[in-house]
Amino acid sequence: MLSFNRLLARIGAVLVVVSSASVAAQSSQMLGHVSITELDKQLTIHSFTAPEESELVNSHIIETPNRLIMIDGQFFRDYAKQLRGYVDGLGKPLDRVYLSHQHPDHWFGLEMFAETPIYAQAEIAKELEAKANMFIKVRRKEFGERVTATPAHVDNVITSATTIDGIKFEFELVKDAEADYQTIVRLPQYKVAFVQDLLSNNAHAFFAKLDFSSWQTQLNYLQTHYSDWRLFIGHGFPAEADADAITQQQQYLETAERIVNSDENIDQAAMTEAMLKEYPSLGAAPLVDISSMFFHKILKPRLEQQPQ
Repeated sequence: MLSFNRLLARIGAVLVVVSSASVAAQSSQMLGHVSITELDKQLTIHSFTAPEESELVNSHIIETPNRLIMIDGQFFRDYAKQLRGYVDGLGKPLDRVYLSHQHPDHWFGLEMFAETPIYAQAEIAKELEAKANMFIKVRRKEFGERVTATPAHVDNVITSATTIDGIKFEFELVKDAEADYQTIVRLPQYKVAFVQDLLSNNAHAFFAKLDFSSWQTQLNYLQTHYSDWRLFIGHGFPAEADADAITQQQQYLETAERIVNSDENIDQAAMTEAMLKEYPSLGAAPLVDISSMFFHKILKPRLEQQPQ
């Protein structure tokens, strides 16, 4: 239960989001949604979920007694501004941003936090450095000024666990799932893990890398080793995974694999239509379009060029 004073602080922070988004709202842009999880007096998690058009992407703000730590940014500038307004409204310094992986929907909006150092594991830092400008070029062709023109850079490479305000942060590198590399950020004292795009909640996922078997292995690992942990996710709402989220993700990947392999001549539009027909009620539908586009325009040509 939130104390009255802390409740007022939360309400004030939410009002900052509304205020900072007033111009966007007038131009028919929607507002992000904030979920607040107070674990005890030392730790509160604020999860900012962007609207459907921005793939229900989640940024998580970990509030300790003296500072804020954020996991991932936003995609569109307007929602990044809303997120910035919310963070400022909490009244504590933002100490750092942990970047879970190099996909642009999780870092484009970090230009709104230019003064805050970005932390990532070495593999993710290397991928970001190699691909940031390409992502910007491709996405600005589609969205123009709604997305950044400024590549993000990792300021500090994560090499080991760290303790912030008495709370231990651990980092686990995962390979070949939704992304080539991704970090799970763990708070073992609280049995809380930020698994980000390993897991969606009531939402579609980016599946075009076709690492279905490896991704399923990672989901089995989550079921085995994190069965009694609270898992916070990269896309979907609520931002904390439902009890059956892992099972649903496994079934989703099975469906995606079946559709991808059903017809070697399936085109981009047909692949998108088939996935949306299978899951008409899931959010983050833009991720299906992106998956189909990536598969047909990037991955499939590469596969066809490989020697048989």
